[in-house]
Amino acid sequence: MQEINTVKARVSFTLITIDDDLAAILEPGAPSPSRRLAAMEQLAAAGIETGVVMMPILPFIEDTPENILGVVEAAAAHSADYIVPAFGVSVREGQRDYFVRQLDLHFPGVRQRYEQTFGWQYQCPARNQEELARVFYDACNKLGLRTRVSTYSPKENTQQLSLF
Repeated sequence: MQEINTVKARVSFTLITIDDDLAAILEPGAPSPSRRLAAMEQLAAAGIETGVVMMPILPFIEDTPENILGVVEAAAAHSADYIVPAFGVSVREGQRDYFVRQLDLHFPGVRQRYEQTFGWQYQCPARNQEELARVFYDACNKLGLRTRVSTYSPKENTQQLSLF
């Protein structure tokens, strides 16, 4: 595994909740959060920079301080270096019908809340973005997690590793 990090490797994991059951509904077919966290910890132990892309955070479903804090604490406990957040979701024209059908199926009543709050907007921000941001940044600061990906400046005469 360390061969991949000869020059520079970084692996980001999408993590929007640490609740495996909720994630199975929101991200069908994707590995569970617990599996992603275990993989992240293995990569970090091999010296590979790892982190979390915490998006989308769905309004009325995941936009709670407890959920955000759970993701941050789990990422830190599994050796993440960073977390990049986005508090909300974008609902594109082509995915809207599927999205609202899934809301009706798994979260009765939430579709109506989306329609009342956002109408047919493309951007659906978390209801309490400021509070979530405060909880997020305070926890990251306390746990020593960066909130952006580090910059990489290649050394002179470094060749890019090709995986293909």
